[in-house]
Amino acid sequence: MTSFDTVFLIGSIVSVLLGVCLGCGKMLRILVDHFPGKILASLITYVLFGVVLSTGFAQQFTNKVIELVAGKDGFIGKVFLVLRLDLILLAVGLFLLVRLLLKLLAAVLASALEADVTVLRIVNRTAGLLLAFGFFMLLVLIAFQILNWVQGASEASVYAEMIQGSVFKLDRLYLNNPMNSVIDLVKKTVETLRA
Repeated sequence: MTSFDTVFLIGSIVSVLLGVCLGCGKMLRILVDHFPGKILASLITYVLFGVVLSTGFAQQFTNKVIELVAGKDGFIGKVFLVLRLDLILLAVGLFLLVRLLLKLLAAVLASALEADVTVLRIVNRTAGLLLAFGFFMLLVLIAFQILNWVQGASEASVYAEMIQGSVFKLDRLYLNNPMNSVIDLVKKTVETLRA
């Protein structure tokens, strides 16, 4: 058993206990209210921004902001036109709306799961266990991805040798991290867009 196995085992036990103790409802509220919720809202905003920008309301809003800013003479008016203040305001508004909807959805789900019914309590604890362990595994994959960027994911890397012979097969997970394919896809997309 390697030191990575020990850390993985302790982290797994802590995340499972945390998930069972808090339940899915509280875990959802915690995740949505803090950093993971902001990241999720940012990703959703990024995906929806192009769709929202093509709507009539967004077009009218951006045109009004451009007219308002174009009417201003001087340096500040030119800076706002160059920075596309209209798009920034639209993106910030969409982000705030997405955050609000995520919090509302988490609150509704949490309220439903935390009802004082035996079956729902069991579902809440089980879903909390799965959510907490899934979040822990996501953190492990992110940590392995960072180690990959630092050292590389070849079998000759220092970290691959340290994980070699892992009881939980962390060596295979390190060498075949699913996040590598996501990063490669993003790189290919960026290269395609630049060409």
